[in-house]
Amino acid sequence: LYEEQNINQVILAIHAISRTCNSKGLCPVIGPKLAEAAPRNFAPEVLAQGQAVIGSQMGYTGGANQSGQNFG
Repeated sequence: LYEEQNINQVILAIHAISRTCNSKGLCPVIGPKLAEAAPRNFAPEVLAQGQAVIGSQMGYTGGANQSGQNFG
């Protein structure tokens, strides 16, 4: 800050310090709030269903290709 270089990094650091202090109840938050943990607990049946899904792009050959290109 003294050398007037990289003011964006200074602002990001101030926001980070504010988030940390706010999580300990020391000051109000400046900038985006610190995320809280949100653990997910899925049943084994739901996890097994996710393993059976085939991605929509796996093996897809109907889109863009090089047919009709002419270099020369």
